[in-house]
Amino acid sequence: MRSVEECKQRWFRRRECAPLLLLAIESDELVQVMKKRPLYNRSELKATRRKLRNAMTPAEARLWTYLQKGQLAGRKFRRQQSVGRYVLDFYCASEKLCVELDGESHSGPMAAAYDAERSAFLETFGIRVVRFENQVVWDMPEAMLDRIKENFRKWREDG
Repeated sequence: MRSVEECKQRWFRRRECAPLLLLAIESDELVQVMKKRPLYNRSELKATRRKLRNAMTPAEARLWTYLQKGQLAGRKFRRQQSVGRYVLDFYCASEKLCVELDGESHSGPMAAAYDAERSAFLETFGIRVVRFENQVVWDMPEAMLDRIKENFRKWREDG
């Protein structure tokens, strides 16, 4: 396991925003650096985001039919939104909620480590990550949508 300082150095070398946020707490000067480098939808990932939106997996396309146009409790979701260097499958900005579908490419120890690092990065910014296997979209869509709703802050507060 890496120390916090090692993570800061590693992320800083990669020009990630998470260490800048952590370091900004220690130094007000770095707040200016964060303002210059956007966190959401970086221009260098635009082509990747477009490609992923145009080549959705069948499971992603099916989930999108449930999430688009505010159909799920009136929440607006975006497809293939980038945060830092990561492109999220679905993102609800008002809830700071990321919904990820995991297929074959997410099995194995290396993929699990990558997903854990990615989730830790997102959680640094208060973004909750909810993961589902692709098969859940087909087998239990109602349970999946209920679980997404359970992660809505306002949904939990209102009952």
